[in-house]
Amino acid sequence: MDRLSLRLAAAALALSAVIWLWTGLAPDRERQAVCRAGVMEETVTLSGRVSREELALFTDAERVLPVVPFGARTAARAPLAAAGEDARALLPGLLLLRLRAERDAPALSRRQAAEELRRAVMRRDFPAVALAAAGAERAFGLERDEERLRQCIARLERAGAEEVLIPAPAAGFLLPGAGRAWARLATGREWLFCAGAGDPRLPEGEEITVRFPDGTELLARVESASPAVLRGEQGLETLLFTEETELTAVLSHWEGLLLPEAALRSGPEGKDYVLRSGDPLASPVSVEVLIRRDGMALVDSPALRDGTEIRIP
Repeated sequence: MDRLSLRLAAAALALSAVIWLWTGLAPDRERQAVCRAGVMEETVTLSGRVSREELALFTDAERVLPVVPFGARTAARAPLAAAGEDARALLPGLLLLRLRAERDAPALSRRQAAEELRRAVMRRDFPAVALAAAGAERAFGLERDEERLRQCIARLERAGAEEVLIPAPAAGFLLPGAGRAWARLATGREWLFCAGAGDPRLPEGEEITVRFPDGTELLARVESASPAVLRGEQGLETLLFTEETELTAVLSHWEGLLLPEAALRSGPEGKDYVLRSGDPLASPVSVEVLIRRDGMALVDSPALRDGTEIRIP
């Protein structure tokens, strides 16, 4: 073997020794994790029924035509429907409502009037189209006989056209009827949720957040934990057509930074801390552990933020 070959062999042996020393004697490199803003909750799922304070509306008329959309709120004594023996008997009352609406319609700009007419046509709401057309006539300055309109309204009132109209017995939301009732009126502002079962963790007498399947979140007071009875004073309009349903009761809610539980280290006094990646001094960062779950920890610390990299031993 010549001198050059010996030198190459010696260099290769030296390089192998350096690699062995680096990988065998140097400490293992620590893994890294990234803090992410997160939320953890303690919840209870309940199945039950939503109820409201309702009035059933009855009539002996053969034909009933609601003039208020179901789900809309109406004032006390406001017309809810026209009722009569046949469709012809309803016409005077419907015409009276139409003329009153035209008389009381607010003045609109040309752009607003055109937009109202477009929306009514898109919905194929023909009574609304007629009203929007009248509003457009007024907005664009077309001649309209106000005196004749008032005379027509007075003539219909004298002829008893209002007798075919059913007034609302109280303020509330109009709902479809059940049984022999042609409609129901949801009065008041509260709703009640009753479940056949309950959970002792529900805090009786306290207000909690409840979440419905469509994502709606409302506040409700726990009247009873078992069986579960919840009462809400807001959001009735979002539950008008909800009967049997499932909801999630939020018992506890925490917000903070999510990180692997393995990244937590315990100090000499038992306080938790983490180490930031890239910190040559390895200064401990104190954290308050809010909750641990499924290998993850939700922590709070003013020294950490969303995106901070930390070490995992």
